[in-house]
Amino acid sequence: MPAESREEAYGRALGRVLAHELYHVFAKTINHGSCGVGKSKFTVEELLSVSLQFDAGESLALRTSETHTALERAGILKGTSSFSAEHF
Repeated sequence: MPAESREEAYGRALGRVLAHELYHVFAKTINHGSCGVGKSKFTVEELLSVSLQFDAGESLALRTSETHTALERAGILKGTSSFSAEHF
């Protein structure tokens, strides 16, 4: 694998691990889901795939979190009503 491809793959995998850990922080949970960003283990294929999404329960946990409420009050999330299942 060329160096540029390795760097991209490493960055994608690292970003997904970070998204997983930030999900725990923002949703204030230590629990894991069975699929999506919040699952406890990822295969190499999942870490490198084109998309990785929050499942419905994870999205709900983030939308109802204290962090989300504080961001809305601060106007940072102005114009957005929720976290969507965007690709990571």
